[in-house]
Order: sequence, then structure tokens, then C-alpha cells
Amino acid sequence: MAQISVTSDSISGVANQLSSGAQSIESQLQNLKSLVDGLVGGEWSGDASLSFQELYSQWDQAGLQLKEALEGVSGILSQAAMSYEESENAISGTFRG
Repeated sequence: MAQISVTSDSISGVANQLSSGAQSIESQLQNLKSLVDGLVGGEWSGDASLSFQELYSQWDQAGLQLKEALEGVSGILSQAAMSYEESENAISGTFRG
């Protein structure tokens, strides 16, 4: 039998930190996109610029996938925290009669 030693608060805390991290990543990606758009939309043109834009687009998509993964893990942890809390309350209630 597994021994579980965790609090719903600690799980919620990590879920909140992951959510904040995802928001931070989104903000940084937007800032970087603005910088890149300014460069390739104005000063830089030609084959090298097009190659860079393709590579940057792939990198940006990977960043968005990371953000979405963090949001997903955060959501799962939030659900787990609620489940632990509900289970603890239900078990406590059975001993109260």
C-alpha cells in the first residue's frame, strides 16, 4: 500500500507557480516576437531574413507548446489538490459520525 504524505496547499502552490511560469513565458514570447517583427518587417530582407523567419517561427511554436504544457500540468495539479482536500474531508467526516 502506498504511503501518501502531501498537503493540498503544497500541490496548489506548485500549480500556481507553474501557471505563473506559463504566463511569464507567454509574455516573453510576445516581447521577443515584437523585436523580431520589427527587425524582419523593416530593416532586414532577403533570403537570410526569410530563413531566419522560418526558424524563428518553429522556435516560437515550441515556446507556445511549452507554455501550453505548463498550463496543462498546472490544471492537473489544481484538480489533484482539490481531490486530496475532498478526500481528506470525506474521511474526516466518517470518523465524526
